[in-house]
Amino acid sequence: MAVKYVSPSGSDATGVGSESNRWKTLVHALNSITSGDTIVVGPGSYSEVHVGGAYSKNVTLVGETNSFEDVEVTIIQIGYVGSSAAKAWLGGTANNTILVKNMSFIFDYSKILSGWNSGYYYTNSIFWNYGSSAYINCIGNLFIGKNLPDGAGTSQGIPCGIRPSNAGKALLYKNTFRGFTNSGVACAVCASYPSGNAHVTAKDNIFEGNLVGINVTAADKLVEDYNCFYNNYRNVTYGGIPVGVGTALSLGANSIAINPKLIADGGALAPDSPCIDAGIEVPVYVEDYVGDAPDIGCYEKSLVGVPDLTDMTQAEAEVALTEAGLVLGTVTLEYSYVTAVGDIMNQTPTAGADVEPGSAVNIVVSKGPATVNVPDLTGMTQSEAITALAEGLLVRGRFTGIFLNTEISDPIVKSTIPAAGVEVPVQSAVDVVFNLGTRNGLTYAFEVY
Repeated sequence: MAVKYVSPSGSDATGVGSESNRWKTLVHALNSITSGDTIVVGPGSYSEVHVGGAYSKNVTLVGETNSFEDVEVTIIQIGYVGSSAAKAWLGGTANNTILVKNMSFIFDYSKILSGWNSGYYYTNSIFWNYGSSAYINCIGNLFIGKNLPDGAGTSQGIPCGIRPSNAGKALLYKNTFRGFTNSGVACAVCASYPSGNAHVTAKDNIFEGNLVGINVTAADKLVEDYNCFYNNYRNVTYGGIPVGVGTALSLGANSIAINPKLIADGGALAPDSPCIDAGIEVPVYVEDYVGDAPDIGCYEKSLVGVPDLTDMTQAEAEVALTEAGLVLGTVTLEYSYVTAVGDIMNQTPTAGADVEPGSAVNIVVSKGPATVNVPDLTGMTQSEAITALAEGLLVRGRFTGIFLNTEISDPIVKSTIPAAGVEVPVQSAVDVVFNLGTRNGLTYAFEVY
């Protein structure tokens, strides 16, 4: 089992599927690999045509960064799979497994160049399979339906995201399905027609804005729990998917019907989404899934990087934070000998940290150097003056002396520069002028600096 690579900047003509020399398209990679291989899908946007007939290889498709937000696959062509009139981008056969992780798929009818099939029993889908032991396993993906054709009743088939058929099976964990809707028939996950043994297991998924979330032939063909359903015409049905035909099924005991609070048009959860911590641990083979396992949906939260605010003003920082989807937190003022007054000298969280949208970033703004008042040193001896300057967070500057013809036993301070009481930055130097007394009979020593 080999690992192959694709990238929008790769080449199907000259690439070999290696990490350093990648293929360009998924369809080329899928048709070139050996059964059991893994295809690592590099970040970027892909426009993909139909893979071919019934696909019989076991394959794993995985987004390279383990984030559905980084890989976007737009389906532009679908085609016949096997002997069925159903059409799909990738259709599996009996005894094969297709595992798809951490990617986004867009099923936009306006982008479909060819292959769309009309007719009630003929499904148009992204993934399709049929036959015993045929599996479609999807973990951590975003599936979006757009501009699906409006057709009264049956005229436009059944556009859907995932379509297990006959005895095929779909295992769906931590995906998000949005927008599979029209005025006739549409379904995010359809396991109903044309025959009745397909089975769906769905946990930790979000179904939002679909005509039908999940449809199966019979109630015992579905294991559904820990999912979120919102704004679907029908959440879960069995027996048929045109509007009003399928029979409603009750949701799993731990499923919720509430706004999942998805961010923008994607699948990421807002920080206050009710889907956070509302799910269940997923199977062991998805251990590389990114996000906390208890969350419902294809990703926990969309994280943003904290910008570097160092040396910005507070006003500049607020602009930068707003552009990053963050807010200004606490503002603390501190003295600094290095950072200019009014500029930011520190921040929490630090620059480059990944945080939830809307998070607060606290800043420390420089007040410039701390200031103190020059103490009154008048009458102090040299040692006393040095001690007083140190205690006042100042340093000795130049010490000079003059003879004032007064009788003193030791030199004493006459004056300072700056004068006593003047406000100066901490650690400023203070020059001191000493009274040296008389020249005659001088018995003391005095250092001049």
